[in-house]
Amino acid sequence: MFLSAFPGRRNLVNALPDPRRAHVLIDIGLDPARVVDDLDDYVLWALLIPQRQIPLAATAPTGRDHALDLARGWDPALQRVIAETDPNTVGAMRFRHSAIVEPWPPTSVTVLGDAVHNMPPVGGLGANAAVTDAAELADRLLAVRGRDGLTDAVARYEQRMREHGYAAMRAAIRNAERAVSTNVAARRAGRAWFRLCRAVPALKRRTFASAGQPQ
Repeated sequence: MFLSAFPGRRNLVNALPDPRRAHVLIDIGLDPARVVDDLDDYVLWALLIPQRQIPLAATAPTGRDHALDLARGWDPALQRVIAETDPNTVGAMRFRHSAIVEPWPPTSVTVLGDAVHNMPPVGGLGANAAVTDAAELADRLLAVRGRDGLTDAVARYEQRMREHGYAAMRAAIRNAERAVSTNVAARRAGRAWFRLCRAVPALKRRTFASAGQPQ
């Protein structure tokens, strides 16, 4: 189970008094005093399960009911999170990932992010890979601004993008496979490691500091 709280309303309210941010809203015709009217904090949860365990109609309200059934025997607090969720916000999503393709001849058109290395959302690697792509591409384009060499700059960007993007995709696939593994020994070893990380803060920092770094 993945679980995270998003205090979006508080973060936005705290940012609005800063004139460096408020003017952006005003410039596009929004009233900073009303922009948070429909914005609420929320909790996001997700159950990662093998596709064969997803019913054909895992949508509201059956999606929530199925999740509750899967969580039977869990801590009551986790079951309550699922039980008190609006059933209209629950659904099933199948994880997919891009195929790894061989390098192509560079042109003035290129790709980044999910357009080339779409990956399962397990481990927080997808968005980070896209941001890395954007930063790398921007640096390459700025280096040749006003001069020849655009195609060569794109070629260098694409080489780097394939290296880190496909590495991140492979890591995300491994994360997803581990999450739904039926290997009892591996799952017990994983739980034991997480418990050890919880007991030893230094080990926890080291483990999760490198968790998002594709190998």
